[in-house]
Amino acid sequence: MIKLEKINAKNALEVMRLSKTLTKAQRKNVADNSVSIAQGSLSEHAYMRAVVLEDVSIGFVMLHIGSSVDDGIDVEGAFLWRLMIAKDYQRKGYGRMVLDQIVAFLDQQGYKSLTTSVEMGEESPYVFYKNYGFKENKERFGEEIGLIYTWK
Repeated sequence: MIKLEKINAKNALEVMRLSKTLTKAQRKNVADNSVSIAQGSLSEHAYMRAVVLEDVSIGFVMLHIGSSVDDGIDVEGAFLWRLMIAKDYQRKGYGRMVLDQIVAFLDQQGYKSLTTSVEMGEESPYVFYKNYGFKENKERFGEEIGLIYTWK
């Protein structure tokens, strides 16, 4: 089972290094974790967590909760800003487990949907999100396609 742990001085460097495990195509689809942690640290709306399996960081997830022109995210509610799983841990269900925990957390906070966006192209996470239950919401975020997941 995975845990989502706060990013702190102890685990930040380990999480930042995980970006180097991704393929060249995957790195085009998700920002480097060091960039994400820097952005999240400067945002009042960021919720950042290390994805931890048996005391080893295997990924990173960051939400943006609330609209903020300063952050460049003009989406009401919860937005999945970043999600990455290190290459050796992909296709083992950990990404789905992260989303399950994020949805449970958001549900407890009273949210009923989660928006995200994806690049299309080689090794795009589009199919992963569609298989989880996200649907296109006809929004565009620059070149990225908007997706939304809703629950009751």
